Amino acid sequence: MVTSYENRPRMARAISRQNMSSWANLVGRRSLLAPVALALLLLPGGCNWSSGTPGGETAEQILTRMTAAYQQAREYSDDAQVQVKYQTPSGPQASLGPLSVQFERPHKIWMEAYTAEVVSDGDKLRARLLDPATKNLDGQVATTNAPQEFHWPRLDLDPLVHETIVAGAARYPVQLELLLADKPLPEVFNPAARKQRLDDETIEQHKCYQIAVEVQKTEADPAGEFRFWIDQDTLVLRRMQFPAARMLPDLVATEGVKQVEMVIDFHAARFQVAREFVMPQEQIVHEVKSLMLPPATVSRQLGKRVDDFAFTTLDDGELRAADLQGGLTVLMWFNQHPVSRENLLRLMAARDKLPAGSEVKFFAVCAEPSTSGHEQIALWAEKAGIDLPIVRDLGGPQREPAGAKDFAIEQLPALVVLDRRHKIQLLHQGDAPTLEETLPAVIDKLTAGFDLATLERNASDKRAEAYQEHLENGPEEPLTQLVAAPELQVGVRTQPSEVQLTAVWENRTLEAPRAVCATTPAQGAASLLVLDGVRSVVEIDASGVIIERRELPLPENAAVDSLRVFSTPQGKRYLVVFQALGNQAYLFDEEQLLFAYPNEEQPHEGITDALLADLNDDGAPELYIGFWGLAGLHQVSLTGQQLAVSRKVSSVLSLETTAPNEVGWRKLLVSGLSGQIIRFNQFLNEDPAITVPDRPIQHVYAAHQNDSAGEDYLAVSFPGGDKLTVVSLTDAFEPGWAIPLPISIRLPSITAGKLLRGGSYQWIIATADGGVSILSRDAQLFDFFTYGEEVSGVTVLPARSADEHSLLIVATPTGIEAWRLDLPETP
Repeated sequence: MVTSYENRPRMARAISRQNMSSWANLVGRRSLLAPVALALLLLPGGCNWSSGTPGGETAEQILTRMTAAYQQAREYSDDAQVQVKYQTPSGPQASLGPLSVQFERPHKIWMEAYTAEVVSDGDKLRARLLDPATKNLDGQVATTNAPQEFHWPRLDLDPLVHETIVAGAARYPVQLELLLADKPLPEVFNPAARKQRLDDETIEQHKCYQIAVEVQKTEADPAGEFRFWIDQDTLVLRRMQFPAARMLPDLVATEGVKQVEMVIDFHAARFQVAREFVMPQEQIVHEVKSLMLPPATVSRQLGKRVDDFAFTTLDDGELRAADLQGGLTVLMWFNQHPVSRENLLRLMAARDKLPAGSEVKFFAVCAEPSTSGHEQIALWAEKAGIDLPIVRDLGGPQREPAGAKDFAIEQLPALVVLDRRHKIQLLHQGDAPTLEETLPAVIDKLTAGFDLATLERNASDKRAEAYQEHLENGPEEPLTQLVAAPELQVGVRTQPSEVQLTAVWENRTLEAPRAVCATTPAQGAASLLVLDGVRSVVEIDASGVIIERRELPLPENAAVDSLRVFSTPQGKRYLVVFQALGNQAYLFDEEQLLFAYPNEEQPHEGITDALLADLNDDGAPELYIGFWGLAGLHQVSLTGQQLAVSRKVSSVLSLETTAPNEVGWRKLLVSGLSGQIIRFNQFLNEDPAITVPDRPIQHVYAAHQNDSAGEDYLAVSFPGGDKLTVVSLTDAFEPGWAIPLPISIRLPSITAGKLLRGGSYQWIIATADGGVSILSRDAQLFDFFTYGEEVSGVTVLPARSADEHSLLIVATPTGIEAWRLDLPETP
């Protein structure tokens, strides 16, 4: 029935499709919790403010004694549960989830937080996710050696388990913070926080102090009140109420939602253990190094022909499949919901971007039941500003609605694109924030004759194979073979041993060269863009002559230290500059500053990377910005409009793109603090995370050489100790060779290019202290020299013709130098 369509994701595929469960819908962040529905519980209320109670202790003194009791405790256990309650126009809502902890110093733990279970017996640390729909991720259990001691806030948990736990309320269970942190609950113990004792209360037959703490507004968080119920005999927490606006900002901001409360009840809390630290063996089906989500599966209808469907027009006529011959057809199922309206408006904007004369038919397909009359639907569409032909998917006495029968639609809104033969080439269910930019690119590829459905099915098969291989590999995985790096002679310029360096030109007129990149337009000669100082960009031609110096119109106190450039097929150039952990990125075209992003008022913990990329091959890039902390990844249009946000990767470290696929589309590669690589498409939908064996990946670099052997990558890994490791990765992200590098205040500068005549390209790795490595893609060529001074950046300036050499460009604080590389002639 049409009424089975929903505006929320399907619970049965919550993990495999990366959708939120109903718990995540409550908290407004990703979570894998399958909640238990409960009746509402009454929370304590009506307390009077008072300066104290018999005994004379202040609120501050009681809180201090409580934290000391946790920090001195050797053991602890509880059966805690977290509850979120709120009011909506349809009535009260509630959700309950586990948040229980058992702990024994120094390294034993048992924790069930939302859908994550973590067990350390002191020897092995095991973690899994509980989700019946995927049989608990097909029985995966991430297994590593237990740490010698747990330290706050780094618990060394599996990245996916970490994300699941912090998604609940942006923090680990407060019990662990009290047990492990040197200074727990800093917002509560801030001197500016107002602490008050309220009337004592009894919780589960335990007489408790009741403390209210009003915390002040900060740049990142609103003001709010914490409330504690502390056992007067044992000083364990019995109940804690959190400020909803801080913990659940998305839910609090939802239209129609009121009286949001978040409470944790610490049932059976005690300073002693109550169970063994054991994960039963029958729960461990696949022991793996790290958890992987089951891959997203494509709709069973994708790629199928649909020739016998029919819709009802608003004048009670009929629109049949046979009426849609002669071109592409775009259908969007909708209901009278704000999300549907937004997507219909995006569909209209995408339609208006198509070239004149496009043979594409557009229809808005109403999925409301027949109880809503035609006039009511037409009036809603008029008020919503919908300028699309509207038909209705009502079915009939002998016929199911087409959405359910022919297209297997289960979630609204839903977008379908049919080719000329009525083959389903695209089927997207749910909100599509990037629809306006992406749909024209899809239509362009289908008009050119590409079979996108088959390509997506093939990609889905590859994802399934990779997942099966992950399940079968187990926790023991092969080590990467290391290539030894020579010792660096700081301050001394040396020569490479296997290649010859020839100076071509130098430019010593710049003030303080920093980052440098080559710009390679579709037409005309390549040139260099150099960030000179912190507020100027200089363009230099292929012979080292300055073409233009451009003072950047930045805010008075702004400075930048990084730049990225993008040239369109039409020759238009865009430049983004930013400062690591700065507040804004600045986008320029060749004439002016287009915008700064994000707004100065938007709180975040700093920008870590920015990249211009055309993932959908429509000839114009989008701006992708990665943030430290929970702000995640943002996709921004060339007009400064935020198109989409993903918080799948918290604390983003680097952004890169893959090589284009068969139809010209790329994916965004995002690395973060988790040590994994996540691939995103143009909708910011993600593939399963990539884990490189024994190598937590912090930064990724692509060769982008259009080599017939496929794309290669380099990744910077920090496994610990005093060394960085640079690891080569194949196009399947399998590790190859690696070289260790000394840790520096700056990351190495890495680039690739065909610097030697004949054959494939070379990687150039330059460290800030002047060490330069030259490696072929297979590491058969491995050379090294020292530059004799600090290196602030390297790039490759491509040759203008087959008769010329590409040049290695090296930026130092004193200037720019260009070098030619040659192999010695064989006698």
